[in-house]
Amino acid sequence: MHEKLIYRAAAKYRKWMLSSSLARMEEHKSSTAYQIGVIERKIRTFLLESKKFFRYGIYDREWTADTFLPDLAGVIKMKMDTITTVLKTAKNPQSITPIRLGILIEEFRAVNTTWSEVQFLNNILSVRIKNVRLSDEIASIDFGDFWIHLNICAPLWIIMITAVNPFKEEEESIFHPHVGPSGKLCKGDAEPAITEALSQGRIEDFFTTVERTLKTYIHNDTYAQLDRWYNPKSGQRDEVNCRECNESHYEDNTSCCERCSAQICENCIGSCKGCGDCFCESCLIECESCEGKVCSQCRVSCEGCECDSCEPCMESCPSCSDELCTKCMGNCVGCGDPICHECCTECENCGNMYCPECSNIKCFECEKTTCKRCTGKCNICGVSSCDNCNDKHECLLAEV
Repeated sequence: MHEKLIYRAAAKYRKWMLSSSLARMEEHKSSTAYQIGVIERKIRTFLLESKKFFRYGIYDREWTADTFLPDLAGVIKMKMDTITTVLKTAKNPQSITPIRLGILIEEFRAVNTTWSEVQFLNNILSVRIKNVRLSDEIASIDFGDFWIHLNICAPLWIIMITAVNPFKEEEESIFHPHVGPSGKLCKGDAEPAITEALSQGRIEDFFTTVERTLKTYIHNDTYAQLDRWYNPKSGQRDEVNCRECNESHYEDNTSCCERCSAQICENCIGSCKGCGDCFCESCLIECESCEGKVCSQCRVSCEGCECDSCEPCMESCPSCSDELCTKCMGNCVGCGDPICHECCTECENCGNMYCPECSNIKCFECEKTTCKRCTGKCNICGVSSCDNCNDKHECLLAEV
């Protein structure tokens, strides 16, 4: 790879790092701004109610400092914990950190120097790995040379492996124990190192890690066991009947249900949305909110309608603290915060549903419970009145 291609590859990689980092920063910024906005709204409410109470001796709802202050402190602590978590995520070693173009150029030069055959075409950086030989307790197999292909415009998602002279096992046409039929690498324990190297622009370390993975046989991190290459008869495996479809399948193409221990084929086996373990259809329960499947241990019962649900579909109502499914939860039309159907209030003026924060306002004239959108306030005394009674309000302080 000549010098001009090195500069071009480094520039494109840095462009990807910058765009990905900016997108992540905007995401963190938006999340932090939302949490700060919640804190500001709570503080403004507290200051407004305090001013009205101490200056005019009136207030629109049942409000005391003894009840509101602990709630305010709890909200501030919860939101600050969330902001701290967001900031820690931004400093994660695996988060994308743009580096100078000069450093990236040196990284690509190092790749070009370390390996004798390096190509760059259509945004794909390819390195040839030579003399791959894998061994187990019985035999040693020579797999020949491989190409590692890295898409520098999407390096975290597109990593492919191809064989120069594929030596495939007979049954599934796999040319390397750690590489799937489509060329996808089984990263195994090397995945954190690969992700961190790409996120920090350490291109040479990435190829070194992948080369080490291709040249190391790990029994547990394979698409196919090594004995498929030196003992083809090992592919003649025992067959078992799937309990769900009652068809015969190779035993190693079936899974054992974690609850009832039945052998289930790959087409019939399901996984729990909560814990990820494998179960047969009979041992899985359908979440009535998202229609996903969960096991009996991960099933959660909604405190409102008592339906079967999964943990991601459950939400805690900030007003009553009940754990409820998405069907029993809604969002306040005023502030957008989640609120359960039992705790929300219908505005007697517009008919929309609101949380107690946005709707528990009584008209001073007709005493109807209305929302903030349907309520006006006197500029002098601060008394609230609904849209229908705004013209009827006679401010007593205006005459003083």
